[in-house]
Amino acid sequence: MPIIFITGHGDIPMTVQAMKAGAVTFLPTPFRDQDLLDAIQQALARGCTAREQRAEIQELRRRFASLTPREREVMGLVVTGADRKFKALLAPRRPRRSSLQHGGARSGQAPPHGGG
Repeated sequence: MPIIFITGHGDIPMTVQAMKAGAVTFLPTPFRDQDLLDAIQQALARGCTAREQRAEIQELRRRFASLTPREREVMGLVVTGADRKFKALLAPRRPRRSSLQHGGARSGQAPPHGGG
């Protein structure tokens, strides 16, 4: 929650402390009405931005939770910039062929289609 700090007895250390604690602004009294209105406008804008960011983070967490383990693995590689590994993961996985599918080439037999 944005804070507007108003005081009649402020000094520089107090101002620094208030700003570090999250104050949008520090208004010493007396202040002009426009200064207070500007501070309120700034506080409202900062609060709106913070709410939007929290909502966006919540949505990203929801989406991440819905990923499959493989999608999370790919995402991790994308985020870290692992290009080669990423491309390898995106390549379609093909089942390994048995020696029978290769026409018995490993056993020294001629291929079944007669081309050997």
